[in-house]
Amino acid sequence: MLWNRTTRAVAATLLAATASHAQEPVHSAGREPGRGLVTPVHTLAPEGDVAYGTWAAGDDYKASFDGGMTFVPYGEHGGQAAAVAWRTVSVRVGEHELVHGAPRRSTQSRRVEFAFGGVVEAYDVRAEGLEQTFVLQERPAAVGDLVVSGAISSTLLPTVRDRGIAFRDARGVERVHYGAATAIDARGRQWAMTTTLVGAGLELRLGAAQLAAAEFPLVVDPLIVPVNVTTGSVLESVAIFHDDLGTKGVWIAESRYAGGDGDLRLYRADNDGGAPVLVFSDITASWESMEPSLGSHRGLGKTVLAFTRHIVTGDTRRVRAHLHGRNDMAFEGTVVFPPAPGGRNQWRPKVGTERSALAPFSVLVVHQVEDIGAFANVATSAIHAFDLDCTGTGSVTAQSIVAEAFGVDCERPTIAAANGNANRVWYVGYQRMTNGPGATWDIGLRSIDSALIADVEQVVDSGFAGNHELAPVLVGSGTRMMLFYTQSTIAESSPKPPNANGHRIRGSRLSRIGSSWVQPFGTNLLQSNGDPRLEIGGADYDRSTQSHWALTFRSNATETIYVRTYGYQGEELTSNAVDSPASGTGLAVAGGVAYQADDHEFLVGYGIYEPGVNTYVRLARKTWPTPGPVTNVGSACTTTQLGWSGVQLIGSELEGLLFGGAPAGSITVAIVATQTASLQLFGVPPVADGCWLLVPLAGPDYLGLLPPIAAQNGGWGLPLPEGLDSSTLYFQAVSLEAGGTFRTSARLHVPIVK
Repeated sequence: MLWNRTTRAVAATLLAATASHAQEPVHSAGREPGRGLVTPVHTLAPEGDVAYGTWAAGDDYKASFDGGMTFVPYGEHGGQAAAVAWRTVSVRVGEHELVHGAPRRSTQSRRVEFAFGGVVEAYDVRAEGLEQTFVLQERPAAVGDLVVSGAISSTLLPTVRDRGIAFRDARGVERVHYGAATAIDARGRQWAMTTTLVGAGLELRLGAAQLAAAEFPLVVDPLIVPVNVTTGSVLESVAIFHDDLGTKGVWIAESRYAGGDGDLRLYRADNDGGAPVLVFSDITASWESMEPSLGSHRGLGKTVLAFTRHIVTGDTRRVRAHLHGRNDMAFEGTVVFPPAPGGRNQWRPKVGTERSALAPFSVLVVHQVEDIGAFANVATSAIHAFDLDCTGTGSVTAQSIVAEAFGVDCERPTIAAANGNANRVWYVGYQRMTNGPGATWDIGLRSIDSALIADVEQVVDSGFAGNHELAPVLVGSGTRMMLFYTQSTIAESSPKPPNANGHRIRGSRLSRIGSSWVQPFGTNLLQSNGDPRLEIGGADYDRSTQSHWALTFRSNATETIYVRTYGYQGEELTSNAVDSPASGTGLAVAGGVAYQADDHEFLVGYGIYEPGVNTYVRLARKTWPTPGPVTNVGSACTTTQLGWSGVQLIGSELEGLLFGGAPAGSITVAIVATQTASLQLFGVPPVADGCWLLVPLAGPDYLGLLPPIAAQNGGWGLPLPEGLDSSTLYFQAVSLEAGGTFRTSARLHVPIVK
């Protein structure tokens, strides 16, 4: 296509004629895809000499099964985790003891059994809670009451209540409920047992008469459940990714907390968030797992989860990774352990995405690096990267330095998708500050080549001196990228703000020209507030149009989640409030956004905390509107025919008008208008008699003339600026034939939408 000043001038005229703003609704999927998932009984590889243990989890709790059972309800981030541990001490009938020696443990996907000789203690993992049972297969050779005794250790205070024991925290809030036990015999008859506190334990008792009447096997069946959290959010962060080649292409990673103990889980679902499948969890109490980031190697069909582990022993942080195949629906726990050069702390990982099958079989993971020893965010942090081979279960093939210099602090890395070829280049951004009086956070950009060599840093100039630019998000592919970041002045914040939230959000369209970054449309102010309420969640771009981006962010003042879309100039197209807590004391988690090509939409994954209900990930869908069909209308007196290339979305830069079938030796132009006309021409040389003028050639509805092309087939690029309103464009071609006669085509109707 021919792109020149004339076509852009026509676009500018069109913008002036029809400019307005629109807000399309966000369609909620009506699903909380993580609800109802059960993490099966499992273990993972140790961290050095620190064992993972044996764990399982439901909606609002997790449980370990090492040396007994420990039940941990999920709760607000911070402080000591609530926990209730049970260890069976005795099961007796009268004076006859059924527990003999140490138990033999056996595990299944959702069940753990401890065999004590005369009785089997079992735990069935359910979404809503942990079902504890004691099974007596045969009638004991003794008479008397059946008494089950367990030693209890807990960070919570147990109190007796109707039908069970309530475990309360220091505020008096019930966090765990141990249900009253019921005895069920082989005929299904049930007897309520008494549940009492005895010293530092619990005692479950069935009277001798009921035991004598029972037919065996006999099952003692209490249920242990978490009680809904009443203050604070259990969710810390949400990452979302979409693989458009596989079933269950929506991938969601979330970090959630039990006090100061952070856990991760990764699950995948259908495009509407339905039928989720859990594929990975990292939920031990031996370390904290957090900061999930998702990417992929499209050609290999591998989704990559990178995350941070804070290892309690030694108080250190390390970046870890898990790879999962596109067609693999199984739960499995392979983990890649990238080295930590010099023993330095690693955190805040971000995973790149490789979309080309021609590229090397790896993706780049960037992360922040600190000093050795106990973890701390020091004043001279660095940005490093490693190349993650995505074959098999993954391995690290190389590591490199992205940004590290004396007296410079580099933090919060971001990475865009690779440019997709054998000599690929990755594009990385980060916030950076040269420490000293009056210094501010700025955004640094670098490209990383296939040998993992970083080029010279280029600092993005926002054009506003004395401002901190924070928490960059770089998204796009090749040279078509958007950079989003928050911003505050020194006076509004501090000489060196440690957080990511700001007073403003700014965005810039970026292009890579040779070895330089350029901003062809400058920097746009996307949102401004009088306080630092703005927190970016994530962003993605429309890979079909290569002209549209979506950004999600949170207001920490209203706890509202927003999604906005932007066009090729980095200007706003639509703005929507996605969701907010129903309660005035609720909280939101910003989450992220992922483009879903199948339905041409953006998926927004985020969290909403409702007091008394708990926190779950929610999924919303921002779908592009469907335009009307492109049609040819009216009579033609030439063989030249018009057509439209690409989508009909406002904000698109790579669309345009095509023509074909023009007479040999002819020259063709095109008229652009916002209304139609209907005038048959006679006696207007050099126009052939009987031809129709189907669009106006003057007046407010006439927008311009696209330049002449001497060919039988050709076209004009016609960008659709963001400020346009949904409308219809009208085109008519005029071909000057070799004999000097003008002939006109049918009129082309092109509805455009946003």
